Amino acid sequence: MEFTIKYTTEPKRILAAAIMDSRFSIPILAGLGGFEVKEYVDNQIALLVDNVLPYKIETNMGNFAGFLSLKITNMGLTAVKFQEFLRPSFLAFNDEISNIISIFISDGWWKRDFLV
Repeated sequence: MEFTIKYTTEPKRILAAAIMDSRFSIPILAGLGGFEVKEYVDNQIALLVDNVLPYKIETNMGNFAGFLSLKITNMGLTAVKFQEFLRPSFLAFNDEISNIISIFISDGWWKRDFLV
């Protein structure tokens, strides 16, 4: 399966959807009720600040696979993976997606989405 990383202009909605869909596979959320999960989602959304770039991970067919954010450091010279949430049906592709993310970061593809 092929995956792409696309900048999203709706990070709050995409991040919330990714977490809600994968809440049973996130250890910290196991067994928690709706209010606690909502609080976790709100806390993750609060981390989306100016130096964080939000992305949607999709398949080549346009299926939503997960959410990724990169934290930009060193005055826009470097980026590190900050948040990643994969939907349960795509966890089997974790190694492949991690490799794509590593290449995306190391090759500097994120720079087109960051304004200094």
